[in-house]
Amino acid sequence: MEGEFPDYERVIPSEFPLEARVAAPALRDSLKRVKVLADRNNHRVDLVFSGGSLEVVAAGDLGRGSERLEAEVPEDAEMLLAYNAEYLLDALGPVPQTARLRFSGPASASVVQDEDDAGYLAVVVPLRV
Repeated sequence: MEGEFPDYERVIPSEFPLEARVAAPALRDSLKRVKVLADRNNHRVDLVFSGGSLEVVAAGDLGRGSERLEAEVPEDAEMLLAYNAEYLLDALGPVPQTARLRFSGPASASVVQDEDDAGYLAVVVPLRV
């Protein structure tokens, strides 16, 4: 294939104020359950980090659902990020065990990595809220 490949590294943030480690299967399962109640247009789910924990939340016309997950998160972490559940599930798909989630803020790209495979990296952009 001829031509120049785009400089993809420009979209990957260089600093991450919040980093979390979570069991990828548990997060995938939680997203699948909670997204049933998400808005049908953008499939919005919120990841809420506070007090050293992670909560997955969705609210739509049919109601509200939330689940708290075990995660390695700094105790002083306070951040709310909104994502399209489908895109986040796609990024988590290849991660078999522990996902390393790196967040640069609610308006900047986030990174999903496989903790055991240094070669896997997915970029997910949060929804604007």
